[in-house]
Amino acid sequence: MCFLAHSSYLLAQAPVKHISILPDCFFEPNLRDSLRDYAIGISDPDLIDSEAYKQAKLRGAAVLAMAKTFTFSKSVESYQSVFNTKAKQEVNKCFARLTCKFDTVGLRIEEKYYSEFDECFLLLSKHERKLKLFDEFKLEAVYYFSSTKSTDYVETGMIGFDIMDSESSKLLLFSKYRVDNRCDIVSKFNEENTYKSDKLYIYPDKISSDYFDSKLLCADLKYSFWS
Repeated sequence: MCFLAHSSYLLAQAPVKHISILPDCFFEPNLRDSLRDYAIGISDPDLIDSEAYKQAKLRGAAVLAMAKTFTFSKSVESYQSVFNTKAKQEVNKCFARLTCKFDTVGLRIEEKYYSEFDECFLLLSKHERKLKLFDEFKLEAVYYFSSTKSTDYVETGMIGFDIMDSESSKLLLFSKYRVDNRCDIVSKFNEENTYKSDKLYIYPDKISSDYFDSKLLCADLKYSFWS
């Protein structure tokens, strides 16, 4: 597994902060039918409504599939290198891969919400049927993490989330790359880049109106909610 670092790390400008409230269904979803499975699908920010809706629906369907059936593999590697009596290097690596097939047959949109960032939030549901799934889509999710400790300590990582159709054409691609505290995101929908990294996305919780006191204010959310 090779970690990729993008040149945009060097070109990134100071992002602009923006604030948006999350929908009620995210905190208190109405799960009224015990025979249906529920999930929330979220699009990238700054999309037109129709594209955001399609992306959120496909992601939500994939999340539902991951909760029901998947194939998982994982490998972990740790070792220490000694160059001389004064120089040691400790390396830890982890790689995980998850795959599953799914369809959108019987998928129902329970609630729909558009944030101030033009993200689409969908509460979706699907009946717990016992019939075999149609192989309409395939999901492949990967996680990679590496830490190296010598005179310096460096962490690198990558999360990937790809959805393909039955012809193995990539419909949706999402990758988040990280080197220490620097982050780069690549997101595509039907081969078109959909993510713009010139903002910081802030999500206050429902209790505090001050986003600096928000429980949801953390590094994993400042690049938009899906990231």
